[in-house]
Amino acid sequence: MPTVTSLPTDASNTPAGAGNGATQAAKALANDETLCVLDTTSVGDEAEDTAIFSDWDLVAAVLPSDATIDGIQIEIKELIGNISACALYISTNGDTNFSAAQLMDLSSMHKTNESDAITPASETNLWGLTWDPASLNWDNVWVKVDISGGTANRSLNFDYIQLHVHYTEAATTIPKRLTINGGLTINGGFTI
Repeated sequence: MPTVTSLPTDASNTPAGAGNGATQAAKALANDETLCVLDTTSVGDEAEDTAIFSDWDLVAAVLPSDATIDGIQIEIKELIGNISACALYISTNGDTNFSAAQLMDLSSMHKTNESDAITPASETNLWGLTWDPASLNWDNVWVKVDISGGTANRSLNFDYIQLHVHYTEAATTIPKRLTINGGLTINGGFTI
């Protein structure tokens, strides 16, 4: 099954505030060792414990518009922190409707050593959403990373986030033509 993997190019939809906000989330737009920090120092401060990513330009450029999307996975790279799980959500229409949460198990994450994690969603999980490449605007595909369900003084630091889009290419129809130069007899009884 072919896969397109893309980094986001926008984090400006992250809630603003005195906490981390969009400035912090923007650090996860590139594989550059600059860590995005989410924390629950102020429990319930959405600007500190949530990041929203969008604009998956590589998917938009590579995915054929007649393909069938088979599944979506989210991968967070180079994690450091002290939480046991984070909630991930996807929307295909901006912040209008988000999927149900998928919990990413981070219990084996090291507090000080970088590790990677991928969603528990399989290559065929569509997150309960409809995915139509012909009409989908990948700028409106929002991925929300949320650690607010934990307790105070928890953190998740990560270098970057990736979206994996697994798909099936549309069947190719090859036109066929038969040219007959002369008579044709079928089953010995029908002649053209």
